[in-house]
Amino acid sequence: MKRLQEPEASERSPASAMLLASGEFSRAARALLVETSWVVQKVPHPKATWLLLGQSWELGLKALLRADGKTVTELAHRNLGHKLRKLISALESTLSWPAIWIKIRAASGLPEDEFEDLFDWLAAWHAEPSYSRYVQTGQYDILDPEPLLRAVEQLQIDGRAITITASKRENE
Repeated sequence: MKRLQEPEASERSPASAMLLASGEFSRAARALLVETSWVVQKVPHPKATWLLLGQSWELGLKALLRADGKTVTELAHRNLGHKLRKLISALESTLSWPAIWIKIRAASGLPEDEFEDLFDWLAAWHAEPSYSRYVQTGQYDILDPEPLLRAVEQLQIDGRAITITASKRENE
């Protein structure tokens, strides 16, 4: 009987798998929303919703970077890590990113400046463990996640073709 060997990290985390995981997190976040008109009191798990949404964005962005040739080690490095804006900065040099970002913003249904503000809020919240991963008392605003859910779902749609192409390149 042949013993299975542990695959290399690059084989364990292909871009397509990262994009699928992004979709799983966004579907879980959507499942936590119980009303289409989002009101904090009607959402039983707002912190969990935003945590899942942030993870969905992180994995979606990392899937595109992975498809562009970044290694898992590069994606896990402190320079990128959970920092959504830094992941976007890393994507800005790819040929397809500007068009994808325009479609993502449009999918949110928000004016560009409002989308950018909401995304910056998520990026700061996701990068700061004391907000997103630990209990913190006091009053703070939890914003409507629906526009960013629509936007990350658009990222996943546009990312499919990119990750499929990357998978084919890897298998050649």
